[in-house]
Amino acid sequence: MRFITIRHGKTVNNVWYEKNYEEYLKNRDKDPDLAEGAKEQCEFIGNFLKTNNFKINKFLCSCQKRAIKTLNYISNAYDKSIPKECNLLLYEYKGIYLEDKAFPGMTDKEIKELCPDIKLPENVDLSKGWYDKDHRETEEEFRKRLKDVINMLKEMAQNCEDDNYTVCIISHNDFLNGFFSLLNNSNFVVNNQLNISNDNLCISSFDIDKKRKVTINYINFDPKI
Repeated sequence: MRFITIRHGKTVNNVWYEKNYEEYLKNRDKDPDLAEGAKEQCEFIGNFLKTNNFKINKFLCSCQKRAIKTLNYISNAYDKSIPKECNLLLYEYKGIYLEDKAFPGMTDKEIKELCPDIKLPENVDLSKGWYDKDHRETEEEFRKRLKDVINMLKEMAQNCEDDNYTVCIISHNDFLNGFFSLLNNSNFVVNNQLNISNDNLCISSFDIDKKRKVTINYINFDPKI
């Protein structure tokens, strides 16, 4: 079974960060929107996947605004009939927060407004938001979540009857940094002490076989170069 990961498109927070770190801290949005021009870049990626015969059977993404909008634009350009699904484990490290205060994130209604045909998690009440912690996610909680994601994907591969089935995951830089570090059996630590770069809209790929063996194909490929 093949998995493709794509980091979301450039956000307004990314723009502030590139300009001035102090201004970034002052203007940081807890759940930022995509920046100007990101829609066209996402559509470019969707068309790239289609014209280069990337097979995708299913899209998964985090419940954060930038990931959902990225997924919607890529999917519309690639093939909008491909199933799309929100997953509560794929969010960015620390969750939805400003300074030390946590926020609930978007509701099910708000998510559906951004991507009407996306499937939401079953048997979960998202009417008040999807982020259920009352604090910023800790490093220990993040490590556990990453391991849960890896186990979830290994189980998917183990139970999948089609060896050529491909899932495309839309997520975030720090999440993907930690994910690929642990996937590669590295001793992942946060705060950029060990960094596997994942730039905006870059593509990574790995396979998991029925024996749960992982093969990393490539990381951080930029089709725009």
